[in-house]
Amino acid sequence: MELYIYLEFINQIDLKGKYYIICLLFLWSLLGYAQNPIIAINDATDPESFYGPEQLIEDVLIDSPCSTVSDFSFQVSGNPDDNEDKSYGYFRRAGGSTFPFESGIVITSGRAFPSGNTISGAALNSSNGLPGDADLDLYVTSTAGTPSNDATFIKFTFTPTADNISFRFLMASEEYDDGSLNGPDECNYTDSFAFLLREVGTTTYTNLAVLPDGTEVTVKNINNDAICSANVDYFAGYNPAIRDTNYGGRTIAITASANVTPNVAYEIKLVVADENDDLYDTAVFLEAGSFNIGLDLGQDLTIAGGNSACSAETLTLDTLIDTSIGTHTWYKDGVEITGETNSTLDVTEDGEYIVIVDFSGSCTATDTIVVEFATSPVLNPIADFYICDDNNDGFWTLDLDALSAQVLDTQDPSEFSVTFHASQVDADNNANPLSSPYTNATAYVQEEIFIRIESNINTNCYETDSFILDVVDQPTATPESYALCDNDDNGDDTNGFIEFDLSTLTPLVLNGQNAAQFNVTYHLNQADADAAIGALPLVFTNTTANTQQLIVRVENIDNTDCFETATIDLEVYALPTVL
Repeated sequence: MELYIYLEFINQIDLKGKYYIICLLFLWSLLGYAQNPIIAINDATDPESFYGPEQLIEDVLIDSPCSTVSDFSFQVSGNPDDNEDKSYGYFRRAGGSTFPFESGIVITSGRAFPSGNTISGAALNSSNGLPGDADLDLYVTSTAGTPSNDATFIKFTFTPTADNISFRFLMASEEYDDGSLNGPDECNYTDSFAFLLREVGTTTYTNLAVLPDGTEVTVKNINNDAICSANVDYFAGYNPAIRDTNYGGRTIAITASANVTPNVAYEIKLVVADENDDLYDTAVFLEAGSFNIGLDLGQDLTIAGGNSACSAETLTLDTLIDTSIGTHTWYKDGVEITGETNSTLDVTEDGEYIVIVDFSGSCTATDTIVVEFATSPVLNPIADFYICDDNNDGFWTLDLDALSAQVLDTQDPSEFSVTFHASQVDADNNANPLSSPYTNATAYVQEEIFIRIESNINTNCYETDSFILDVVDQPTATPESYALCDNDDNGDDTNGFIEFDLSTLTPLVLNGQNAAQFNVTYHLNQADADAAIGALPLVFTNTTANTQQLIVRVENIDNTDCFETATIDLEVYALPTVL
């Protein structure tokens, strides 16, 4: 709650009462803001506060000896030394402040100085007397149809040495309604700003002041209003809770980026303005040194940061700078890596990696990245399950918890997690894990079940595999006897040997089971039947006189390991003699 909330009440009490209340409020404000000091803007003790737009871009925003920046133009209010009145300038984070950027440049639709330095109880609400900007009106669709006013812009040309540019920024605005004297409703009103990029010689800009999904960064698009909240994750909060500027609220730090063609000139226009009126100001803060137009190895990859590399993989660092443009020298933990002169470096060990790129002696660029590797899991595979159904209903239940232990083997379950999924896509995305115990979805339909094991330190370190669950009917084999009368071709009694047509036994052995689902074979002994070898011809002459026992094997054609055996008794009876 701000001091000015109490002004009307204070005016209605006596002077002595005013004195005590003001003292109390002053002490309260000191206690309330001591933990989060307001940032310094155009502070006379900072030499950068006297920089003009061109020097702010070259020496603060980009700050690289290898940058090629030229063709400056700008529309600003105030001369470089008009620290309290100009619409742009230099800022730095006060000691103990939670402001995301240590320092940088700021452009505003009003005056820059009052938005920091000391806590203000009144709205900034200042016109800088500048006209609007036609490019801003054209390329910010969320404010289309409303004319801009008080536009501050800085435009310049640069030539990137890599195929991507990026820089960090945040927006702060009085259009955020903090519930006190600021009156605009962020559901209906917003100022606008843009980072407009185009290749030199072309006519169409692209706005880089957008969220990853392309949403324009505006008050209406990023807020935590009870009625019209939007993209809350990108909103840092309202004042006075985050009192590090005098604006009503601000976004978190956001990265603007674009793919570009190396060694091709581009124009960028950084612009902010009031919309429809000259009330309630907005500012854009850009982080010092964050405008990267060349060498950038990316963010540190650390376990603490949750983005470490994976030990099972080779990480490739890439400067994206052709060696014909700059000579590369790589270091690990301060020691030069002998023989590594390419623009890429394959990394497999923890360490601090540094690259120095010498651009033909004209300048050198360097960047550093810390790389840590999380231990990648080892997936111990699960054998396929070909199940002989015990009750022939086509369903089988697996204990996935027990299978998880098999996948882990000796690995620590506190370090790695195992899940099971119905598809490779789900396994890759760690989506829709199957619960344990798991029963196949459709009777007698073969399923492929996918396994995922991942590191709990970095879930991007994972491995997948799969196994088959196939449930088939368990066959039954019915024992049978087969008897024939012994006779030779002339009908005379012989020696106890005769041909048997074993195919006539098959329907009896199956005993009503579907013949198309099972193979039936006959064998001389149990060992051959169990091993599915030595199948006898269906026209078979017994090999022992008068009686012989065979073994019949009935197996499921979808899973030949699913079988049952039974005995077949062959009998040869002597013909009776007629006296």
